[in-house]
Amino acid sequence: MHEDVIYGDDLLEDEFVRKRRFVLDMLAADGYNCSGIDAEEIRYTAKIDNFFHEEVGYKKLGNITRDIFITPYAITSIREYWATAFEKFWIKPDTRDFIKKSSPVLYHKIMTVKKMHNI
Repeated sequence: MHEDVIYGDDLLEDEFVRKRRFVLDMLAADGYNCSGIDAEEIRYTAKIDNFFHEEVGYKKLGNITRDIFITPYAITSIREYWATAFEKFWIKPDTRDFIKKSSPVLYHKIMTVKKMHNI
């Protein structure tokens, strides 16, 4: 539902890829071999998921991404980026300011969908 609004203009993709590149650069500087991870692959892949989950670990990834992504799993794909923030926006309203500050495009998309449903 609302895929055009969420993904149609590539703004969310640009924000997501920029943030993922930043995290991969941080991981590479920390000694991780990120050469096989394509920052621009926005869809879910087992390779990306396994890298973040198995090689880095979500605990460490959580520390690195704390001010960048709403959850460490949100870096896995653009759909998870959207879904985790959308869920937190509604379930934990205290995260709304964080989403607005750290992910302005994502926040705008959530607000657009919210307005479309008059909620």
